[in-house]
Amino acid sequence: ASYRRVVDHVGRSPLILGVTATPQRSDREQLGDVWQQVVYQRGIAEMIRAGYLADVRGVRVGLQANLDDVAQSGGDFHADALGAALEEASAPRHVLAAYRQHAPGRKTLVFAPTVAFAHRLARVFRDAGIAAEALDGTTPTEQRRAILDRLRAGDTRVCVNVAVLSEGFDEPSVDCVIVATPTRSQVKYIQCVGRALRTFPGKQDCLVIDVVGVSERL
Repeated sequence: ASYRRVVDHVGRSPLILGVTATPQRSDREQLGDVWQQVVYQRGIAEMIRAGYLADVRGVRVGLQANLDDVAQSGGDFHADALGAALEEASAPRHVLAAYRQHAPGRKTLVFAPTVAFAHRLARVFRDAGIAAEALDGTTPTEQRRAILDRLRAGDTRVCVNVAVLSEGFDEPSVDCVIVATPTRSQVKYIQCVGRALRTFPGKQDCLVIDVVGVSERL
């Protein structure tokens, strides 16, 4: 609705150009209701080949979590039920093992389904001697900035978050993403992976570790 107000305000202009990183929307609103034509588009694979984005390498780690009975809300999994199912499957231990095996030392963002799960996962990493912190929507602004500053500086190697850093967050030095929250949303998955796609001096690739089977469906 906020974008529509802007378009309505400038509606008398001879040409209005819209730009979006997510042409596929998860709220089922149709961009075609506002825009008549796609005049230019460029996909992730094209941007990688052109050198604008880092190459992607994926690792899928099997986690025996039963998601068949997990409730859904708004077309995606219900967060609390999802967190419980992952805890039952000992997901924090598996995520730590996956990091140690495939991404030791990498600067990593972990996407978690619930606040409790995120903070528990960060503790599991810290107990293993890996500098890790967690943040969520309730984290005070100054504390959030301090956490992200430590991530940028490299003092923190793993940052676990809950729906905070999936969009609008730019830290090109991040070179690993661990997807620890199942999702049915293509947009959400692309946004998570995209956090590690930016190029950075010395960065070889973007490593995506999928511990919840998202890459099997999306």
